[in-house]
Amino acid sequence: MGKFIWLCPIRSLLFVLFFLSVVDSFLSLSSSSLNPTPLCLPEDTSALLQFNNTLFIDESAHDLCAYPKTKSWNESTNCCTWEGVTCNKVTGQVISLDLSCSMLTGSLSPNTSLFRLQGLKRLDLSFNNFSGSIPSGFSQLVSLTYLNFSGCSFSGSVPLDISLLSKLISLDLSTNDLKFDRQSFDMLTRNFSKLENLVLDLVNMSDVVPTSFMNLPSSLKQLGIKFCNLKGKFPTEIFQFRYLEYVDLSLNSLTGYLPSSNWSSHLKYIDLNDNQFRGSIPASIGNLTKITFLDLSNNEFQGQLPSALFSLKQLTDLVLSNNSLEGLLPTHVRGFQDLKFCV
Repeated sequence: MGKFIWLCPIRSLLFVLFFLSVVDSFLSLSSSSLNPTPLCLPEDTSALLQFNNTLFIDESAHDLCAYPKTKSWNESTNCCTWEGVTCNKVTGQVISLDLSCSMLTGSLSPNTSLFRLQGLKRLDLSFNNFSGSIPSGFSQLVSLTYLNFSGCSFSGSVPLDISLLSKLISLDLSTNDLKFDRQSFDMLTRNFSKLENLVLDLVNMSDVVPTSFMNLPSSLKQLGIKFCNLKGKFPTEIFQFRYLEYVDLSLNSLTGYLPSSNWSSHLKYIDLNDNQFRGSIPASIGNLTKITFLDLSNNEFQGQLPSALFSLKQLTDLVLSNNSLEGLLPTHVRGFQDLKFCV
């Protein structure tokens, strides 16, 4: 009798464990059946393979992020499983292509098969080593919301039809040998009604009139136009865009003033280094409670440093050198416990 009493709990425990394993297997099977890997469309597979066949892998690439994603692409496998490729879970259509840092070299032809990926929403070719210019034809990718060609070694003019991608939320053409003419950029500012991130660092914009930035949508969160050969008066109103978080205008020849009020409350990063901004630093700068980086160096600011500047508790980087500012920095500023750099 004692043995029977002892075995009952053991049998019960074994039954519970068996039951749980069955339930777990069932849930795993249900999950995989509900979320299977979609089957890539034949036309998208063909387009990707043709695109890959026009390029080469630069085995000598030594960037920290370098990894040949396309090396494993194989026509006998489902392209939705390929590295860098994301498909619509229902239709199998390719919606995202991320080949950043993929050691690719070669050029994009005007009839590149990329333009056949009609469902493409995200395209990232950043940090590869392409030659030649960006071809016209990207306006065929009517669903594109994200485009990143940063650090691709492209040269020449930015094609006009990129400015027709009206659904773009993010555009990064930085760190190339590119030039934006006035017509193309004016069209961009008029058509990109949903734009949130615009990064054009090192793109030659010498023909662009700075006032055209006023036509950018109020949805803008990030504006990077560092070292773009821009000249003239930059519109103060940009700093008042409601959602603006990041603005880098450094290393240009821009003039202008800081707003006296109504700054974007979301601003975290401002770099105006090496321009010709003038006037005083307004007391309203103390309203930037989220600001962490502020570089106003090498400009023509003058007058007293506002005391409100020293109430910015999130500020970790402050650079004010080479202006005509007056006043002394407090020897002990309670709001600057984490300040790393201050000139």
